[in-house]
Amino acid sequence: MKIVLPASWNGVTFDQYQQIIDIVKPDAVLSPLEQLDLNIQILSIFSGVAVDVLEGLSMNRIGELMNQLHWMDQPIKRKHTTFKVKDIDRITYDMFVHFNKLAETKTTNQIEYLSLFVDIPKEELKQKPITEIMHG
Repeated sequence: MKIVLPASWNGVTFDQYQQIIDIVKPDAVLSPLEQLDLNIQILSIFSGVAVDVLEGLSMNRIGELMNQLHWMDQPIKRKHTTFKVKDIDRITYDMFVHFNKLAETKTTNQIEYLSLFVDIPKEELKQKPITEIMHG
């Protein structure tokens, strides 16, 4: 089975990045089995292959795939963004209230936050490369 993974942060969408930060806790101390489970989830997010399918692969193949993600330890190199933040006079009361409600829930959903302030539909924003989003 051919499994395609991004070759760098530039190949990671905002949506994939959001999913990764929701499951990867940098300070977490994981057992070897927990780390393997996390690796399978990461591979699934990046490849689009279901977790149960990945769990059927050999340990060697999982290791090879994870080695392809060596770039994840590198900082995200930001590139120029093509979208603009809305002018302050275009921020409505409703948007402001929605933003504050999100803050109260302490959501980590950066897509939801950013979609309030840019003129890009949320679904399109999800597909933008994270290297472009992190710049903005």
